[in-house]
Amino acid sequence: MESGHNRQYRRLFKTAQQNIVKKINHTARVIRVSDSELESGRYRKLLCENETGSIRCGKGETIRIIRGKYGRSDAVTCWSKEDQLGNCVSEDSLVKIYDLCNRKNNCILTASGGVFGSACSNSSSYLKLNISVKVGTVTVCEGNVTTIDCPDLGRMSIINANYGRRNTVTCPHGLIRHNYCLTKFSVDVLFNVCENKPSCRFDASSVVFSDPCPPTFKYLEAIYRCL
Repeated sequence: MESGHNRQYRRLFKTAQQNIVKKINHTARVIRVSDSELESGRYRKLLCENETGSIRCGKGETIRIIRGKYGRSDAVTCWSKEDQLGNCVSEDSLVKIYDLCNRKNNCILTASGGVFGSACSNSSSYLKLNISVKVGTVTVCEGNVTTIDCPDLGRMSIINANYGRRNTVTCPHGLIRHNYCLTKFSVDVLFNVCENKPSCRFDASSVVFSDPCPPTFKYLEAIYRCL
């Protein structure tokens, strides 16, 4: 049976994913995103001809282009009565999409032949993308203080956090008597400190997160998005 804490984590995770989808599609038409895509961090984006849209990631996040095309392959998407059915795709569109967005923190796209090359002579075109966004992560060794900032006054959404230890490699120290020990409510503590703020500063300490395994040297791992 799923614990209340796990249910809360899944709820927070899904809310964060849904918010980033809304932001990705802010200036574009929205294609339905399934729950499985939300869980995997993959999204779809659609721009009809001459529409402009932006993809903006938080600090430490990068865009990865999975697929993309500019042209037309059906009589439904961005369709108007003046359009004629055709299967036409600009050969250079994927290369151009990669140049503009792949492995970048943010990018702006305009669905036009001037950008991606002429595709359809008798129909309007559209730009269709499959992308994934890598989340921001931070690791803070015990006793250290760190600050997380979201660019452009974005708001932070905490996805997960763990205080304790899960291996002997991260934050190496001479005093490690437990290989695996975690505070139960790390995500709740960090949520109270950082959620919905443009910036937050916190201590990786047992005073803040409680001590799951004294006297082992511990660390905090956090996963977040800037929305």
